[in-house]
Amino acid sequence: MSFTASTPNIAKTKRTSSELSTPEGKVEQKKNRVTSDSSVDFNYTFESMSENDNVGNVGLDVNIMRAIKQTVQEAINHALSVQMKTMIETIITGVVDGLSKRIECLEHENTKLQNENRTLKDALDASEQYSRRNSLRIFGIPESAKPNESTDEIVMNLCMSMGADVLIGEIDRSHRTGKPGGPQPRPILVKFVSYRARQKLYSLRRNLKTNKEHARVFINEDLTQRRAQLLFVARGLAKAKRIESAWSADGIVLIRVLENGESKLKRIASEFELEKYK
Repeated sequence: MSFTASTPNIAKTKRTSSELSTPEGKVEQKKNRVTSDSSVDFNYTFESMSENDNVGNVGLDVNIMRAIKQTVQEAINHALSVQMKTMIETIITGVVDGLSKRIECLEHENTKLQNENRTLKDALDASEQYSRRNSLRIFGIPESAKPNESTDEIVMNLCMSMGADVLIGEIDRSHRTGKPGGPQPRPILVKFVSYRARQKLYSLRRNLKTNKEHARVFINEDLTQRRAQLLFVARGLAKAKRIESAWSADGIVLIRVLENGESKLKRIASEFELEKYK
């Protein structure tokens, strides 16, 4: 029996090891081929991109690239703006809170110092007024043209005219006060040796209203500048019929007012207390 058909060529049909590889191997081979064949570097940064950059075969449109850059820049600017705004607001709030507390402390300290200063002024004024308790001021007596005018003699004549039992020895000293040459005669300041001697004349001051010889003469206590100003304002209110009357007693300024149909006596220590009568 003869064979005319040739047998299969084993050499030709023999598979290589690569053809017999598993599917996993094929995947790995594909990966290797992609890795070895790829010549494109994808390590791009935003700053390194240019408007003409091409990634592989895909070209980035210039307008898209600009839009991306603008969007990212705006987002960064907005984030920085919000962060800076928050930080500034925090700083300002801290500074304002600190200043507010400091101002509050200073205001409290200032109020305390003002109260202490007022207390010291009141004490000083009271002490000065006490040192004047034996003195009186006499207004309205004409000045003599003679340079050697005796104010002691003038005071004694006034005491006799008013019926005051005052001895010359009870007058410590007397003199006129203020600058000479004014339109009105200068007042006479009289210092007595005792409060009792001073009261002999002062207690009869109302008799001057009926004394024709001394109709324009009036007698005041020797008040401190502060209390004299207060009495001046109070007497102005009395003349304007805002209050009934005003005077001083032992250095204390007193007024009489009509409230709710009743006459009341009030002690005044400051001009603020007279504001409601103006």
